[in-house]
Amino acid sequence: MEEITLTKYHLNGFDRKPIDVKWERASGQLYAILYNRMLEVYNLTDETGEQGQEEACSTCVFEVLVQSFDFVGRSEIVVADVEGNLCLISGILSDETLTMKLIKTKFPRIRQVKSSFQPQ
Repeated sequence: MEEITLTKYHLNGFDRKPIDVKWERASGQLYAILYNRMLEVYNLTDETGEQGQEEACSTCVFEVLVQSFDFVGRSEIVVADVEGNLCLISGILSDETLTMKLIKTKFPRIRQVKSSFQPQ
């Protein structure tokens, strides 16, 4: 069986409906947009300190609907889906360094993720 990689171009209009936007609190240079089945991260400055591009520096597509997220570090985000799972996404500054870890919980649903991450 051939493995299929989902991209944002495979999603329909409902899947691409934005539901939340948050800024990374430490530097204020990153923000992320959560859609029904996708997360896009934007960086206002690039590696050279110049103004960044108006395209996402990383994108995650989820198999199920998601409903809440928050930054838990300078380059980490946690996302809650409608099945009560958490997804820890690290290396969000580029698609090449992006990693995802799925954490299954016994909760039937997690309505809101809120981090206590405080920038140093």
